[in-house]
Amino acid sequence: MHKQTVKVGVGQLVFTFGLPPKDEAEETQENGPLASRAPLAAERRAERKHKWHSLIDKVYALPNLWEAWQQVRAHQGAAGIDKMSVEKFGERALERLEQLSADLRNKSYRPQPVRRVLIPKNGGGQRPLGIPTVRDRIVQQALLQAASAPSSAGTDL
Repeated sequence: MHKQTVKVGVGQLVFTFGLPPKDEAEETQENGPLASRAPLAAERRAERKHKWHSLIDKVYALPNLWEAWQQVRAHQGAAGIDKMSVEKFGERALERLEQLSADLRNKSYRPQPVRRVLIPKNGGGQRPLGIPTVRDRIVQQALLQAASAPSSAGTDL
């Protein structure tokens, strides 16, 4: 067995680790026989039923963007740097969401700069507040929904 000493701090603690050589594994009371490791690995693989390679296809899916739009519309909020309000976006929401989905799918979507507004603080003075565009808020919400979706919503691989 190969012993390795690692010093941590200024001589306060000394840890000694006993590591078997890589080509020689030992059986101990803690790890049991070597044969018992294989079923454990197979069991772990069985637990991972859903594996996602990418979230972007979940983000730009039209039903997800529509749900994100509903959330943004419910929260209202001010217009961003493009001066498009939630109400104005809603006038042609489906058309705009289809275009947003295409931009995300084609990787041509670019977020707009955030509009900076100074708001008063309770104790006096002001603090900056960033207001993204409605379109950017929808993408943020869609990403949040895709990332927090239950694993059953994913694809089976």
